[in-house]
Amino acid sequence: MKSLKVGVIGLGTMGKVIASHIRGGGHLTAAYDRDPARYQIFNECACADIASLGSKCELAVLVLPDPSSVRSTMEELLSGNNRLKAVLDHSTVDPETAATVSQLCNERSLWHLQSPMFGGVRAAKERRLFLLGGGDGNVMERFGEAIRTYAPEIMPVADAWTAAAAKLVHNLVTLGNAAVAMEALVLGGRLGLSADSLLTLFARGTADSYVARNSLRRTLVDGDYSAGYQLYLARKDLHLAGELAHSAGISFQVLRSVMGHFDAAASADRLGTDYPTIYPDVADALSRRTEESSR
Repeated sequence: MKSLKVGVIGLGTMGKVIASHIRGGGHLTAAYDRDPARYQIFNECACADIASLGSKCELAVLVLPDPSSVRSTMEELLSGNNRLKAVLDHSTVDPETAATVSQLCNERSLWHLQSPMFGGVRAAKERRLFLLGGGDGNVMERFGEAIRTYAPEIMPVADAWTAAAAKLVHNLVTLGNAAVAMEALVLGGRLGLSADSLLTLFARGTADSYVARNSLRRTLVDGDYSAGYQLYLARKDLHLAGELAHSAGISFQVLRSVMGHFDAAASADRLGTDYPTIYPDVADALSRRTEESSR
C-alpha cells in the first residue's frame, strides 16, 4: 500500500485521535502541535514546526481550536517551499475565515476542503465521524483512503463558507439543547427527581437527544468531565454563531440566554473541562432570576 503522505496540525483531543487513525492506516508522515508534549508522542512523525511538516506532506489536515489559529497556521504553512497538494480543514471557524483560507489555497493552486466534524470524541475513537465537505472534491478523491480511517462518510455542500456556517448552526442547536436540558434538570432536582432518573426518562421519550444520552449523563451522573466538548470551545462556537446570526439580521433570544450561561461559567480553571461543568452556574442563574422576579 502506498503512503498518501498526510500531516496533521493540531493534536488536541480530536486531532490526536485522528492522527492516530491515519498513522494506523499507514499514511501519517508528520504531526505538529504548538505544545511539544503533544507531537513528541508521534515519534518519527513528530515535527518541530509547521514549515517542516509542509515539506514532508502532500495533505495537511488542520484540527485547530479557533479562527486565529487557522489563519496564523495557514500563513506559516504557505510562506515556505513545500510539497503540499491539499489542505483539509476540520476546524470550527467562522465562514469568512473558511472562505479566506479557500481563496489562499486557490491562489497557490492547492486543493482546499472545509470539512467540519460531527459525532464528538467517541465517534472519532470509534472511526465513525461524519463530515461535511465544502470545496474541492479532489481532496477526497486523492486522499480518501486516509480520511476514511476515521470518517467513513462525507456529505458534500456548496463551498467552504457553507460548510463552516452549517457547523455553527449545528453547534448552536447542540448547546441550546444542553442548556434547556440542564435547566430542566435543575427544576427536577427542586422537585426531588434525580438527574439519573430524568435522563433515563428523556432517553425513553420525545425529549431524547445525543446530549442527554451521552454528554449530560457522562458528566452530571458519572462525573467524567475529562473529555468531550471543552467549555472554551463551546463558548467560542456560541459567539461565532452569534456573530453569524447578527450578520444575517437575526436576533435570537434563546442564543442570548444560552450565551449568558456559558459566559458566566468562564473561569480559567474550568475552560478545559467538558461544557456541562456550567451546570451549577445554570442553577445559580435560575435562582437569581426567581428572586429578582419575586421582588
